[in-house]
Amino acid sequence: METNRMENRQSIIGTKEWKALYEKTLPDGKVVDLYQDALLRELIKEEAYFELTGGAVVDIFEGRKPKDYDFINISQAVLEHLNFKYNYETATATTYVRESDGIIVQCLKTSSQ
Repeated sequence: METNRMENRQSIIGTKEWKALYEKTLPDGKVVDLYQDALLRELIKEEAYFELTGGAVVDIFEGRKPKDYDFINISQAVLEHLNFKYNYETATATTYVRESDGIIVQCLKTSSQ
């Protein structure tokens, strides 16, 4: 039996209405301050819509700095405004890097793209 991975994934979603909602309570009761992550803080300040998924979510929830960030939905204009530069593209993602701090962002392609 095949399961849908998207149903079981954890994600962090940001919207314009999210400005004041910087904390996320996990099922185990732990409260995570999303504003402590530098990139999420910048995105929240920009009032950008984003959906972060993958290992970065787990890293943030566990208090670690992610090695990269996988986004399902994020504006290229927002990334460029935050000084990210196009690096390369594959069949599954477009990768951007910010040279000032080495942050890597991957914009995952969905089946509708």
